[in-house]
Amino acid sequence: MKFSHNGRLVEFQGDINFVQHLITPPQLRHSIRKDDASAYFHIFVTQTELPSTRTHFHHIPPEIQTLIDQFPALFHQP
Repeated sequence: MKFSHNGRLVEFQGDINFVQHLITPPQLRHSIRKDDASAYFHIFVTQTELPSTRTHFHHIPPEIQTLIDQFPALFHQP
């Protein structure tokens, strides 16, 4: 992931050699009590489904709906 911050390019790159170890709730509580870390993060990728054209608008004029029905490929979300 790349983005600009204060005029500088910042890049986050995944570590392909990283092995994910899940932490159990008791381990997390123990770590918090010991103050081993100041912040915990959980980052994951999720697929979100965009609402369809028909449900996005409250009312679509019939003329527009006819075009949507005739050319559905043009109106698909990218």
